[in-house]
Amino acid sequence: MKKGILRTLGVVVTLALMLTVLPASIASAAVVNSLVIVNTQGTIATNPYYGQAKGQPGDSFSLTLTGSTTTHFTFYFSNQKANIGDDIGTEVTTYKQWEGLALTSSSSPGSVQITTLSIPSSLTDGPVNLTSLHGGIYYFYAVQYFPTSGSVPAYNDTKILGIAEFGLMGIAEAEIDKDNGYVGDEVIVTGSGFAPDEALIVNFANRDISGTVGNPFTEEDGTFELIFEIPESIKGVQKIKITGEESGAEFEFNFTVKSNLIITPTSGQAGTVLTINGTGFAYRNGIILFLNGVAVASTDFTWVTDATYKRTTNFGSFTITMPIPSGLAAGTYTVKAEDEDSTAINAQTTFQVLLNSVLTISHSTGNVDDTVTVTGTNFNPNSSVNILFDTQIVATVTTDALGNFSQQITVPAAVCGAHIIKVGTIQQTYTVTPKMSLDKTQGIAGTTVTITGKGFAGGTTIMAMFDSTSVVITPAVTNATGGFVASFTVPAAATGSHTVTITAGNALTANFSIVDASIALDVNSGKVGETITVTGANFGAGRNITFTIDGVAIPGVANITTNATGGFTAPFVIPSIAGGLHTLAVSDGTTSKTAQITVTASATMTPISGNVGTSVTVNGSGFSAGGQLTIKYNGTVAATGVLPITGAFTNATFPIPASTGGVHTVEVSDGINTVNLTFTMESTAPAAPTLSLPLQASEEKGIVTFDWSDVTDPSLPVTYTLQVATDSSFSNIVLNKAGLTASTYTLTEAEQLPKLADGGQYYWRVIATDGASNSSTSAVNTFTVGGGLPGWLMWVWIGIGVVVVFIFAIWLGRRMAYSSY
Repeated sequence: MKKGILRTLGVVVTLALMLTVLPASIASAAVVNSLVIVNTQGTIATNPYYGQAKGQPGDSFSLTLTGSTTTHFTFYFSNQKANIGDDIGTEVTTYKQWEGLALTSSSSPGSVQITTLSIPSSLTDGPVNLTSLHGGIYYFYAVQYFPTSGSVPAYNDTKILGIAEFGLMGIAEAEIDKDNGYVGDEVIVTGSGFAPDEALIVNFANRDISGTVGNPFTEEDGTFELIFEIPESIKGVQKIKITGEESGAEFEFNFTVKSNLIITPTSGQAGTVLTINGTGFAYRNGIILFLNGVAVASTDFTWVTDATYKRTTNFGSFTITMPIPSGLAAGTYTVKAEDEDSTAINAQTTFQVLLNSVLTISHSTGNVDDTVTVTGTNFNPNSSVNILFDTQIVATVTTDALGNFSQQITVPAAVCGAHIIKVGTIQQTYTVTPKMSLDKTQGIAGTTVTITGKGFAGGTTIMAMFDSTSVVITPAVTNATGGFVASFTVPAAATGSHTVTITAGNALTANFSIVDASIALDVNSGKVGETITVTGANFGAGRNITFTIDGVAIPGVANITTNATGGFTAPFVIPSIAGGLHTLAVSDGTTSKTAQITVTASATMTPISGNVGTSVTVNGSGFSAGGQLTIKYNGTVAATGVLPITGAFTNATFPIPASTGGVHTVEVSDGINTVNLTFTMESTAPAAPTLSLPLQASEEKGIVTFDWSDVTDPSLPVTYTLQVATDSSFSNIVLNKAGLTASTYTLTEAEQLPKLADGGQYYWRVIATDGASNSSTSAVNTFTVGGGLPGWLMWVWIGIGVVVVFIFAIWLGRRMAYSSY
């Protein structure tokens, strides 16, 4: 029983303690009926925002709250918009905080007011900081504050109880780049300090022109740049007003609209209709036109047109058309438009009256790069004029004394269709038609073909067809002038002619032929060992190529691979084969092509010069297989043999026979093929013989013995010719012995020489001739033929006399020696 009473008492005590520590918010939750912010900085005379929920950073303000009688609140100032019941710290993270303000009740029941606060210049009390404020709408939020109670520390509730808006002013800035100009002029307004990404309202003369501005919004940092044209307006100062929808920032600029006059065209011949546009004149008023200072009847041109009474528009604009009067001389004229009620409202411009010029062109249709002759008559004489193709100057020419000219121009890059050839204001129409060309018109499948196109539609997708097959073309779009340089790959197709179709606005076709493989030789004949170059086309791309002659692989041919178009160029050396016609075959493993080559005979000989008896060696190739080989020297057979199956032979030798010095023919022949070589025989004369007997000017008997020195020479044999004459010029030769092999000769009885009358002399000489018929002649000696002893006997007696004299001298010497004793 006691235990039950104690449990009941413990529960009661525990509940009592819990009640003492419950938050005051449970006991007394605050209520905010209204929250009012009023600018109290300065006075109404010094502060344009006094008494309003607007102001600049630093301004003082009063805060009036109505609701419950709770006297403690925390207030927040933030750029973030939230709703009643949202949480500070969740929906509102950027703010300035005034915590735990004890508000004093005013005379109004439930109202509290505080006047000691000021607008901050930054929001740095929350988890997210904002150090630079922008103009625009900001928000005050009120939440309940719980002071310290017993052991419970003070704290803020997070639920928003009251909200008040406040316009932050004086931060935004804006400026305009010009303050006067004409209708249509471009102006630029820049600004900063506005709300991020806010819409801007642009007004001109109280008219909303925001829709004509390209992007009437601020950037994320509150800056902007507005570019727009001055709209139609009457003359004078007009207001340009920029307003931020969110920030409320507002700026006004004065812009002075000036009267302006524009004439189109600016030049023309008599009768050309001018359109005169005026802007910046007075509101709905008449206009008087002046031509070179002379008023033009307003009823003709301004006030009454097509039976309609005409004035300027509500915005001071007008449009009038009038022809250039006839009879005006060529030159510059001034047109002035003046308000009928105010001479101060006026504008003027000029136009050019041109001669009655005529322009012709040689033809009116063609392609880009075509030549067109442009002829002009009756232009300004002796003046320089530009010829334009559309807006591009394509030629400049000087007119003659009569104002005429003729000039060829080249049609520039242009899209297909009508274009203008123009001189001054005179023009003719020229129609460009497309054209295209292929860089190659034949090849094999896989060949890359480049197409050059001109005069197609500009910026247009190019469609390419090979016959009826679509092919990929790169690039696939024409340029701005309708030109392109693009390529495609030839698809697999049969040999023969095919149609390439290109469509880019217009369609054109060209022919392309797929061709069979082929080979060509730089030469069709040659000798063994010579090089022949083979050029192949239209074989398989990237294939290995083999060469054979008469079915036998040619040795020493390097690896040959065709290129991407199936072509190649490769040399080969003619192997050792018999002379005559042979078949060269070139194959890629699938396709084989043949050509005929003729192997011609050739021969070499070493040495090619020498003397009689020189041994020479002849080698040859390209002769008939198994033929009879014959080698002739000067037409005489020097060697023979039978040729092998290869038609080649080596080391055929023979000695050079006796022959004259100089060039001789060595003929190498198989009866069909003949090769002529040359051997040069030496032509050096042997040494001249030296004469011994008879002695010079000796007297001889009729049978004379002649003797001379031996002569040697590489070209053997050496022979001698002995000549005896009765005169020194040897015009009367009495003895001529040729072909002597010994260096002495004695006359026979039949050859003995008679004594010449009056002691006349004989003249003699010896000519030495080698095996190559080269000869040299000795000096000439003389002798006489008398009746005395023969010459040899005379020499015997002379010898005996010398001996006798010698013996007598010895005897005489001894006698004289004995007599002295």
